[in-house]
Amino acid sequence: MTSKSTKTSCPKNKFSIKRFLPSSFAGSNGAMHQALIITAIYFVFGCAWVITTDVLASVKYNETSIVLDVNIIKGLIYIAISTAAIFSLIYPTLKKLVKLKTTLQKTNNQLEQALVDLRIESQKHAEIEKTLIATQQHAHTGSFDYDIASGILKCSDEALRICGIKPENFSGTLDELEQLIIPEDRALGYQLLMSAISENRVVDLCCGIDNPNVPGQVICARFGPVLDENNNCIRVLGTVHDITEHRQAELSVIKERNRAQKYLDIAGNVFISINENSIVTLINNTGCKLLCYPKEEILGKVWPDNFVFGSCKAKFQAAHEKLRNGNDLDYISYDNSVITGCGEERMISWNLISIHDEQGNYNGILA
Repeated sequence: MTSKSTKTSCPKNKFSIKRFLPSSFAGSNGAMHQALIITAIYFVFGCAWVITTDVLASVKYNETSIVLDVNIIKGLIYIAISTAAIFSLIYPTLKKLVKLKTTLQKTNNQLEQALVDLRIESQKHAEIEKTLIATQQHAHTGSFDYDIASGILKCSDEALRICGIKPENFSGTLDELEQLIIPEDRALGYQLLMSAISENRVVDLCCGIDNPNVPGQVICARFGPVLDENNNCIRVLGTVHDITEHRQAELSVIKERNRAQKYLDIAGNVFISINENSIVTLINNTGCKLLCYPKEEILGKVWPDNFVFGSCKAKFQAAHEKLRNGNDLDYISYDNSVITGCGEERMISWNLISIHDEQGNYNGILA
């Protein structure tokens, strides 16, 4: 098997200065090649010019002064040609340098503007972050970001403060927060976290926190998944809110309501609270015994439809409307019959007192 090689050569009759130059002198844009050609032409023309003019001047003119004048003229022409040749060499380079300077100046201006924009955005980000921190402090609400792959947990300063942790002492692990949850709520917290990750849903968790600085602390956390392009959970974002004061207020209200209910149950009179829609919202034990119904079967029922004797319903409605529409009237006494769960009709002497909220809106009656 034979192989043929193709050789490329310059035509024999064509002169090329590249033959006499090292390969490193040839630039990709031909600038070095052009400069060397001009230099070679200038060198050959200069040598020929000097020799030819000297020979012709010496042959034609015998006087030295004429030969000197010819040499001066020759020198001036040679200087002009040299200047033109040098200008032809340096002008393209200078033109490129000016263009490059303009480009660099434009790029520099763009970079300076980008730097200014970056500083402005950085200041805006710092202001937003400062506002967010202040807002979280006022609302007693913090935030957290849990990266599932790395196991790193990032919490805002307010979230750590709520849990009684100093930011400098927090190492960024989930176990640290789990240990703060009271033992009876830890299993629920872990279950909800796994549910948010596996089922891709937002969950709510209210749990107790073992914080020595806040006895009986209760927090409420809402967190949900962040999904990748394949709908796989990669992070969990959430907020945490301190509801200790709210929970304590609720417990206080429940305690006071239970205490009031005990007072009503101890009293020998019947106490019934009926709202503006004639629905029973409160009744004491004496009232339950009178009506022969358990409390659960009385609360939430419409009073005249279920417990007032048929012929007395209009009388109750009239008294109710008088209290609702009366400007100065807030107390009515009247007699009315009720039907008990035992099938009995009992005549009761009622004292009706109108109930209003802080704005003076009518909320019902206390009988």
